[in-house]
Amino acid sequence: MGNTMKAVFISILFLFLFHANFTFAEEQNPKNYLVFKGGMYFPQHDDLKEYSDGFNGEFYYGAYLGKHFSSEIGVGYFKSDGKSKISGTVSGVPLTFSTEDTLKVFDILYNIKLIYPIGKLELFAGPGIGIYFAKVNTVVTGTQGPTSVSAACEAIGDWNTAFGYHLLAGGNYNINANWFIGVEGKYFWAKTKDPIIPLSGSPFSTPGCPNITLIPDSGNPESITVGGPFGSHLDGVTATASFGWRF
Repeated sequence: MGNTMKAVFISILFLFLFHANFTFAEEQNPKNYLVFKGGMYFPQHDDLKEYSDGFNGEFYYGAYLGKHFSSEIGVGYFKSDGKSKISGTVSGVPLTFSTEDTLKVFDILYNIKLIYPIGKLELFAGPGIGIYFAKVNTVVTGTQGPTSVSAACEAIGDWNTAFGYHLLAGGNYNINANWFIGVEGKYFWAKTKDPIIPLSGSPFSTPGCPNITLIPDSGNPESITVGGPFGSHLDGVTATASFGWRF
């Protein structure tokens, strides 16, 4: 793991210990909270143009640094599915690769929130950072001719690590002093060090799949990429509803 990732982990640990022992200048009771956030992930980068909206879930431990500030550390998971096709000929026979891709991402997140209470409402906004662990799994089906399936296989990509940052905003409604519900929107930017493309090359070869040299419709051999156009960017928007408990 690089020095950047180590620095991020140390910073998150320091912030966690710091706000756990913070002397509250302006008391907020209860001071601590747990919150679950569930909703949708909406891809926003061209690397994800073939990928659909997917699930997003996050779980946090947080603490108030007074009535108008809080910080929280948590973990999350989001996914997205994509489909793509490459068509051409092999020995003069039409061949189509159909792929079904699944992007899976686990993340560690840290947020700082500026809070503005209005009666039972609690509006908030703030920045945050995250570490993302991402991979793409791909199922490839080669269809030769109009109906016959000549090959099918699954490739599991390697995990890639990304560092990112985000901005969030939302609001909570206090059911009582301990329980609350809310909504949140977040835009984040993250980029893996290496592209996440599990299947590529010419001839195409991966365990469980045949060696295939694809001659595209243009008639000129070319290097092929199977598994969708996914590159390095995870950028996206999340929209979530939340349920929390203060203690």
